Amino acid sequence: MPDRACPIGDYGRHRLPVNGFVMVAAGRLVYRRAMFSLSADEVESRIKRILVEDAYLDLPVDSIRASDGLAVDLGLDSLGFTELRVQCERQFATKIPDEQFNSVRFHSVGSVRDLILELHR
Repeated sequence: MPDRACPIGDYGRHRLPVNGFVMVAAGRLVYRRAMFSLSADEVESRIKRILVEDAYLDLPVDSIRASDGLAVDLGLDSLGFTELRVQCERQFATKIPDEQFNSVRFHSVGSVRDLILELHR
């Protein structure tokens, strides 16, 4: 996979492991996506934990199903959707493009899981 520029600045020639990324600085900061070896069930489980721990849903993790609608069934608001996106990008070491951050791709736990898996193909 090719390196992608990250507009942070000049850090010399340091290699830093950061949250699933390898960051390399040589006049500019770049990163490579780490190997992705999580199963669909593990991705779904992490998304559920993000919803409870970071988006502050007042539900037990075990009660959330893949088919639950994020807004309709779980009551996620706009701030919660943004937090879910940011945490998914961090935990799964990926960038969710703006055109993928929509009501179809972020409709349910299962649709977010499928998006994350698709981004890592």
